[in-house]
Amino acid sequence: MSGIEDLVRDAFVAHESGAPDASGLLETVRERSARRRRRDWIAAGVAAAAVVALVVAVTITSPGGRHRIGPAISPSPSPTRTPRVKPPTAGMPGLVQVAASAFPTADHGVVFVQQCHPCQARGGTYTNWVAVTNNGGRSWTVRKTPLRLTVPNFGVVFADASNGWTESGYVTHDGGLTWQKAKIGTRWTVDSLSVAGGTVWAVAECAHGGCGTAVFSGPATGSTLTPAPRQPFSGYKPGWILGQGADTAYIPRQSGWFSGVVFATRDGGRSWKELRWPCPVGTYAAGLLAAGTSASLWQACNVAVKKPHLRKPAPGRTFLLARSNDGGLHWETRPNPMSVVELHPVSALVAWGWDDMGHASRTTDGGTTWQQVWPAASLATTGTPEAFSSQNALTAEITVAVSPATGTYLVVYRTHDGGHTWQPSVIALPAR
Repeated sequence: MSGIEDLVRDAFVAHESGAPDASGLLETVRERSARRRRRDWIAAGVAAAAVVALVVAVTITSPGGRHRIGPAISPSPSPTRTPRVKPPTAGMPGLVQVAASAFPTADHGVVFVQQCHPCQARGGTYTNWVAVTNNGGRSWTVRKTPLRLTVPNFGVVFADASNGWTESGYVTHDGGLTWQKAKIGTRWTVDSLSVAGGTVWAVAECAHGGCGTAVFSGPATGSTLTPAPRQPFSGYKPGWILGQGADTAYIPRQSGWFSGVVFATRDGGRSWKELRWPCPVGTYAAGLLAAGTSASLWQACNVAVKKPHLRKPAPGRTFLLARSNDGGLHWETRPNPMSVVELHPVSALVAWGWDDMGHASRTTDGGTTWQQVWPAASLATTGTPEAFSSQNALTAEITVAVSPATGTYLVVYRTHDGGHTWQPSVIALPAR
């Protein structure tokens, strides 16, 4: 029994017996109770101050807090233990590079890998591989693929977990395990390809000369592309194409060094309209992307610089961001503080960005402010980030190649909370 409880008992007994010192005992009880309350209040205040200091420290040293520009994004609770990557016992020999990656659904993902072994200064023996997962990365199926991969600009698009297309003119209907040549005519070679709303859009160049460049389209579930009812241009004017729906597509074409035009169709290729070039004078276009099937368009612009030893300006290291919310009729430009060159917009306000140094960023206010989300400070990654993909405002993947002495393997890091935490998945490549 505590001292105060003893005093309370003695004071009660003295008071009941009419003892003369009963009032003194009661006063002692009051004084000791007041002192205990003051100690409790002080202890509670110290604990609260410690909690506030801890929160401030975590905010300042967190990956988002160290690189924030503008309003902060409330981070998700950090995991109690950072997942550790368990490498395979033996990896693939030689040099391994990631050509592309695509994750059309939460469970289905495809990674294209090029292996060089033995590698030489000029040439070498190259083998192309494809890794496919159907359970969110818990396991991968790796097999050789007949596709000719170009690193790092291999174009591949998926309409869903089964149907995918490559810019080299191949199509798959089993999620990427097997590929066959698409039917677009024997004289055409695909330059650019996009898929949206279940429709594949392609710009193809005549392989034998004399027929220029043409626009093709077709259902993503099929294997045949047919020419658009009307062509937006004649002659050799190749450019990349962006599909934004079953009937909507854009073809940016830069003319000269600083200007260009965007061809747009909204009726399946039966008519085309010329839109204003999105980048300001003195910049190069670095890629036009659409946020789903909405009217939101995003364009990265590379500011040109003049050098004494060059006759014409060259792309520099400064980037701008052009934005349109009405399908390209009107554009506005704003700074691009993260030097994003590869855009992955998922809505009118949210987009992921990838720069040429392997850093990933994210914006939630239409590109006004950006937050770097990779490199992830909570993960001790030792490999080289080589591919990026995203599905929605919270989910994205970064594929990293790791090359220890025991052989090369891949790690796919995936986030489901906007880049606050990343979960690794190991692709064990064949050791042969």
